[in-house]
Amino acid sequence: METNHVPLSEYLTLSQAANLLPNRPHSAAVWRWCRRGTVARNGVRIRLRHGRAGGRVFTTEAWLQEFFEAVAAADCEAFDARQEQPGRTAPRRGRVRTPAQRESDVRRAKEELRNRGL
Repeated sequence: METNHVPLSEYLTLSQAANLLPNRPHSAAVWRWCRRGTVARNGVRIRLRHGRAGGRVFTTEAWLQEFFEAVAAADCEAFDARQEQPGRTAPRRGRVRTPAQRESDVRRAKEELRNRGL
């Protein structure tokens, strides 16, 4: 087990940790990161490092930083892996169609439904 000495003055309650973050998540979200972690885009589960004392859970700014860096690194790994796949293009964000193309698509879909008896 890894034992890094952290001065007591550096420990933060989960509420204090949540208040430090830019989007001010609820302390329950910070607890969820400790307990269940978050699944990065590459499928790796990453948990926020924490400690317990007297029934309370604590973390540190350094551990928060490590957590966010690990999630970002895992996400980047997944993004890089996707780009290296041959023949893969960026996902489409919706097809731009003319009104005539749309009407044709609707006619074709209705005909297919009719043929299936729906």
